[in-house]
Amino acid sequence: MHLATITEAVLYLWPALLVGIVALLRWRSLEQRLPFFILGYLTCAGVEIIARRVGWTFSWSHYIGAVPQDQIVVALVDTSLSVMAFSVVLSVAPVLWLAQVCSQTRQSPNNRSRGP
Repeated sequence: MHLATITEAVLYLWPALLVGIVALLRWRSLEQRLPFFILGYLTCAGVEIIARRVGWTFSWSHYIGAVPQDQIVVALVDTSLSVMAFSVVLSVAPVLWLAQVCSQTRQSPNNRSRGP
């Protein structure tokens, strides 16, 4: 498998993994499961787009290759890992909030409590 394909797969699969973990933790209380999965994935993808635009990178590997192609590969891996790490950290809170919202039960108009 080509390295670019692997990094692309990782960048597309981490949102599903994060949403899946939160769904497993809140499975019993999650009432609207399908909307949670769809909106959770889209939330993570949006955060990832913002992280790519910011361009924040951290040097994960300190390899200096003999040929320029090695340096390009190292830059690709560093950028992909930085975007993923930054996005995961920023996506946890919105996905947990979304799980809480999707766990709330809907009340019918007849069952709503009336004010004093």
